[in-house]
Amino acid sequence: MKKVMMALPELDVGGAQIMTLNLIREIKKKTPEVQFQILLLESAHGSYLEEQCRKENIDAVYLGKEKGLHPSILPRITKAIKAFGPDVIHMHKSRLHYFLLPILLCGVKKRLYTVHCLADKDTRNKWLRKLMAFAFRCCRVVPVTISDLCRDSLATTYRLDINSISCIYNGIDTEKFKNPEARTAPQKGRLTFIAVGRLSQPKNYPLLLRVAEKVHKSWPDVEIVILGDGELRESVEGQIAQQHSQDYVHLMGNVSDVNHYLWKADAFLMTSDWEGLPLTVLEAMAAGLPIISTRAGGVVDVVENGENGILVSCGDENGLANAIGQLCDSPDLCMSYSQKSRELAQKYSLENMAKAYLQLYMA
Repeated sequence: MKKVMMALPELDVGGAQIMTLNLIREIKKKTPEVQFQILLLESAHGSYLEEQCRKENIDAVYLGKEKGLHPSILPRITKAIKAFGPDVIHMHKSRLHYFLLPILLCGVKKRLYTVHCLADKDTRNKWLRKLMAFAFRCCRVVPVTISDLCRDSLATTYRLDINSISCIYNGIDTEKFKNPEARTAPQKGRLTFIAVGRLSQPKNYPLLLRVAEKVHKSWPDVEIVILGDGELRESVEGQIAQQHSQDYVHLMGNVSDVNHYLWKADAFLMTSDWEGLPLTVLEAMAAGLPIISTRAGGVVDVVENGENGILVSCGDENGLANAIGQLCDSPDLCMSYSQKSRELAQKYSLENMAKAYLQLYMA
């Protein structure tokens, strides 16, 4: 029996957390030879991901760390690691400064760290970067990235041999997001665009709302649905009210049935300033949606510009508005992009992701 401990700050809704649960589910489905535990620095926050863990009997240990830097948590981390006795510890979300010393003290042999975005966005703290470089070079912490672009950035940032970095693309349950009904061409100018993601700075929702306002002047029947919650919710709500866009911008918060919202939409919209490889884009592709996005991180590795969507420079308000206009003006283009999205999504399955991580765990 191989024991794998997943180390995360919390189980709030986010790409790294969803990927972690999906990976655990897929490996448990394929082999009983791996036992998982999730080690979480903070207390439970009441998220639906935490509820899913409880319902599915996924072992999760919460250490109760408060916000801010708390070195006093190190003994609790060490105790938790010793209690579980993992063969592998798989870290996520730039908390290596909490986990590295306990890992060394406990003698965990296999140490993985997945970088879920571009390396320079993973952490901006220069001291933590020095610790990361030390961990990769001297402490046998194996870096894993989620796209080719992220791997290139990690090699450059930490001056690592690119061949020493594993690249494992995020995977999704393509069948779960596959639309059970055949898509039909939308009516010209009457499209629903959907945006999915945490209401946080990297997603640049202020830009999305400015684009929505601009598009509304030319295409008044366009609607935009936003799924997600986060620390900027009040700010986003304030901008919607200020723009008087409540009639065509709908902020839905976190939902557990994202696939149903994707099936009802006509296209996917993302305005991020930076990303790793967002699961939301892959899910939208599997649901057969054309993609309009900024060239943020690993998006450029999975969306083929002019084939299944339109990519513009980060921050390009006019470019995003024009791209939306192209889809509004051409239902046939929507259908062409839709078909290509479904085809491309098949490469990013949970099964492929799980096989690749399982090889690392077992090596």
